[in-house]
Amino acid sequence: ILEEMLGDFYRVEKQCHYAIERYENVSRKEPSLADIYRKLGMCYEQTDQTVKAEAAFEKALELNPNDTGALNYLGYWWADEGRNLDEAIELITRAVELNPDNGYYADSLGWIYFKIGEMSKAVIWLERAIRLAPDDPVIHEHLGDVYWHLERPLEARYKWQFAYEMYSDEETRKLVSEKIKLGLSQGLD
Repeated sequence: ILEEMLGDFYRVEKQCHYAIERYENVSRKEPSLADIYRKLGMCYEQTDQTVKAEAAFEKALELNPNDTGALNYLGYWWADEGRNLDEAIELITRAVELNPDNGYYADSLGWIYFKIGEMSKAVIWLERAIRLAPDDPVIHEHLGDVYWHLERPLEARYKWQFAYEMYSDEETRKLVSEKIKLGLSQGLD
């Protein structure tokens, strides 16, 4: 559908307010397309429309319970915000089971274990994620955070340095640079 493709273009260009309009039009014409609801959920989340985002992801998963993209996105979002953690683990675990060679899903599982303080599980999943998706700076940064909490500061700084060199956004680079210099506070970041 041409309108969906236009929505995809806007979403990739980080213009979700335009993408939402296109996706909503498609969802009215084709209400059984699970992908549209996943994409709507992503754009609603990125425009701080939490209630609509969660409803869209629920609809996507109702239409396609094996939509690994929706399972992972919703689970990671909740994990990153520190909410609905039990359900987030279930969603991400399901995505990993359905697609075990996806490094981003392994990262999500490692990240949620980090968020709940289970560092031994977090490190296993994040090291796996690095093997599966070695070019992603976020995964390297996540693994650095876990290494820091496992009292492995040299490895943590190495991973953060690696992430720093891969990031192009100056604000993100500045935040990672602070980790390299100062480490992390005692709380989970």
